[in-house]
Amino acid sequence: MGQSASQNALSSHTTANKPDCFSDEELNNLKRLFDQLARRSPNATVDLEHFLEFFATLPGLHGDQLFIAFDRKKAGALDFDDFVEGMARACRGTRHSKIRLLFDMYDLKRDGEVSQAELRALVNHLPREELDEACGDSRRGAAKTSPGAPATRKKRRSFLDFTNDDVADKAFDECDANHDGKLDLAQFEVWVGKTPGVLEFFDASMAQAVSFGAALNHRSKSDENLAGARKRPSFQKSTSFGALAPLGEGEVLEGPLWKATLGARHRRHFKLVSNILYYFKEASDPTPRGLVFLGGCQCEPVDEGELRGFRVVHWDAEKLGERPQQLYAADESERDKWVGAIRAAIGGKAHALDDFYDVGAELGSGAFASVHEATHRASKDRVAVKHIEKGDKDDDEAKDHREMCRREIAVMRLASHKHVLPLIEVFEDRDRIHIVLPYRLGNLRQRLERTRAYGELSALRVCQRVFDAVAYLHQLGIAHRDLKAENILCDDDESYNSIQVADFGIAQVLRPEEDLEDCRGTIEYCAPEVFLRQGCGFPADVWSVGCIGFYVLFGSLPFQGDRKAETIGYILEGDIQNGDWAAVDDVVQDLFTDRVLVVDVEKRITAQDALAHAWISPLMERSSTVTSRDHPAVTGSWFPSDLILPKNDLM
Repeated sequence: MGQSASQNALSSHTTANKPDCFSDEELNNLKRLFDQLARRSPNATVDLEHFLEFFATLPGLHGDQLFIAFDRKKAGALDFDDFVEGMARACRGTRHSKIRLLFDMYDLKRDGEVSQAELRALVNHLPREELDEACGDSRRGAAKTSPGAPATRKKRRSFLDFTNDDVADKAFDECDANHDGKLDLAQFEVWVGKTPGVLEFFDASMAQAVSFGAALNHRSKSDENLAGARKRPSFQKSTSFGALAPLGEGEVLEGPLWKATLGARHRRHFKLVSNILYYFKEASDPTPRGLVFLGGCQCEPVDEGELRGFRVVHWDAEKLGERPQQLYAADESERDKWVGAIRAAIGGKAHALDDFYDVGAELGSGAFASVHEATHRASKDRVAVKHIEKGDKDDDEAKDHREMCRREIAVMRLASHKHVLPLIEVFEDRDRIHIVLPYRLGNLRQRLERTRAYGELSALRVCQRVFDAVAYLHQLGIAHRDLKAENILCDDDESYNSIQVADFGIAQVLRPEEDLEDCRGTIEYCAPEVFLRQGCGFPADVWSVGCIGFYVLFGSLPFQGDRKAETIGYILEGDIQNGDWAAVDDVVQDLFTDRVLVVDVEKRITAQDALAHAWISPLMERSSTVTSRDHPAVTGSWFPSDLILPKNDLM
């Protein structure tokens, strides 16, 4: 897997445009790293998928936008010159040049300005706690009750309180000097100065991903600035690895290990920095002989007689032509230390699911996925595990499903809201990806079919919770695209406070004003524009929530024919087939027939507007305060839904 110095001599690509900020030794390390990433990508270049695997600490659109900023030739893939020049800007640039890089990332339209919508799109993918300092008392709660004052009734937090919209609003209040709704580079730089968490988070992410300077015996001042006292990016979810704690910021695990070559063992000096394992011929050598990027790898202990070692191998090593790296330690305790540190550096992908969970009965299955209940061995918590088959690396359909899985994981890592299903952790092996989720009692359809608790009160509670979650997702730029009763999970609580939106397999993170041509969903819940291939974005989600609410209200879906074509015809005309409107209040009918289930997209309200509707807003005022981390108790089971509309069923 690693490469020797002779195999990595710098080519002509690196000499003509050598950045002054890198030494020859560091360029050699970058070349080794690039070669490993390129070998996993097509055409000897680095594609977006493997770029994001390396820069895994950048959330949401930040990783995609950094790739675009690196790809200055607009080729859709990075050659070595692109990679080195991008690294120079991101890791060794001046403060001004890093802010310019951030400006390029936030300028989604590439028009030389950052609009308020663009700023919101990017800052909403940053952890809220990173930006608390910029918001000051408005976020920490400046008005504290004085001693002896009567307690005031808590007001329910808006979905906006789970976002960073306040940061974007403040940016334009304070930095948009000419009040044109745009920030130029100079104004953007003023904003970054007032919001230090933005640049600090970017620097911390770069420090965690890029550690080529730290592996050398000397450290430049730039390295110290890069990886010094930065804190670990806080958006990363914790795992259940117990004692397998990752290295602390700036820590390096190093020591002797032995490689076996032609029956003989050779001592080498190894250093583990972040997620890269370097090796040197001698501990005193200033330059490593090679490196192993640990992304996508597994680390397993190996016992051979009295020898105690471990094996590091990429899950697709055979197809990639990568050789496993098998190393031996001085004794078992030393071996276990290395295995623990490497596994922690890799994350869940380094472990077998069975190391931590006892997998039980199947709860459901689809073409490429199945869901099983499981029990965490240490805590005894019940969870649900979604297993996604990777399929053949070169099979286009399997590749689409792997991309859906990657997207689902990325979306769930971004979202943090009471009514959005949280991600617990992820495991990966050669054949499958395993997503660990809370174990829930069932989905909304199952509950209603069991309890028959249809009606106006149930519909009100469901609509308020689901619209709140969807409004939050839309503020983050996330279109769910497959909202239906089967994808709304809940327990049996009468208030429906346990409701959570689930199954983000075909969800998409949208840029401002972007719509989707790839229209998919479940027929009975699809909006008219989906069948007309006129978009499948936020308005289509609102329509789907309307269908869900209608189902809870009357016990049937609004558009149902005997055949698919008949159902689609009703949807295109907005011809509601079911429901007794005389049995419900006029304000209820107003929401469904005049606001939500409206064929004209321009006349359909947003999820945020729905929360302000006369039927829902009184419940918003009565609801208790929640926080973004107040997830309901982990109980019940989770059932998958794979009734995805095939492309050939669309008109």
